[in-house]
Amino acid sequence: MIPTILVITNISPSSQNALNYTCQLFQNQQARIIVLRIFALTSGFAGDGLAMAAMAETVASHEKWLEIEKASVMEAFPGLDIETRMVAGTFDETLREQIALENAAAVVFGEEGDHNALLSWDNYVLNAFIDLPVPVLLVPAGARFKTVSHIAFACNYKRENLHGPVDTLKKMMTRLNCQLHFVHVTPENKGLSAEEQTWKQRWQNELHEYPVYFDELEDNDVVTALDRFCESREVDLLAIRPHRAGIWASIFDKSQTREIVNLNKLPVLALRSTP
Repeated sequence: MIPTILVITNISPSSQNALNYTCQLFQNQQARIIVLRIFALTSGFAGDGLAMAAMAETVASHEKWLEIEKASVMEAFPGLDIETRMVAGTFDETLREQIALENAAAVVFGEEGDHNALLSWDNYVLNAFIDLPVPVLLVPAGARFKTVSHIAFACNYKRENLHGPVDTLKKMMTRLNCQLHFVHVTPENKGLSAEEQTWKQRWQNELHEYPVYFDELEDNDVVTALDRFCESREVDLLAIRPHRAGIWASIFDKSQTREIVNLNKLPVLALRSTP
């Protein structure tokens, strides 16, 4: 089955960068890419002729931009199946409807700055990153595509909800012919507990046919440890299972701006657990 990828655009350079990254990622794969513009409507437009006229002008302008962007992308990536679409509605509800309508495999967003700026975004982007039923890829504004050879999956071995993420990572290793680093960070001098050792063995058994490395990092600063690891292993993409607290929140915290120089250059993929 050919996967459908929704690339969300807000008509900005960061959205264009995310689209170019996505096209390069899938240019040697069979994929259907839909460039999606969600145009928010508010009750204030109802009955306001001037506002409706201004909105119609904006819609026409965005539709023209989408067509120009489609032509540019199709010229650069002639083998890809590219569509553009603009729909009106509330962001979260409309995006979920489009995911269901297209049975989308993933959603891609372009970030306006570094990952640390994520917490200053509107809540709908945060909600999409954490709560959507499909994987979400965040592409920083400064990220430039390079072949994905190494993926790091930052996780905790003993989490029982990793089956969904692991299934997705298996597919990615097969499609991209890449290696995976299963990265578990513990406090210094603590090591793995018996339960963590048991879960590590289970994941090793589950992934024994794939090119997977299991790396345990001992560091009291999880984010800095991940940053150093990704740099030393030349990681091309960081995968996480996001929650509203935990590793992901630390990565995107503004206080970490200077400490995560390498992570701020990496696309981050939010994986989903099996329901």
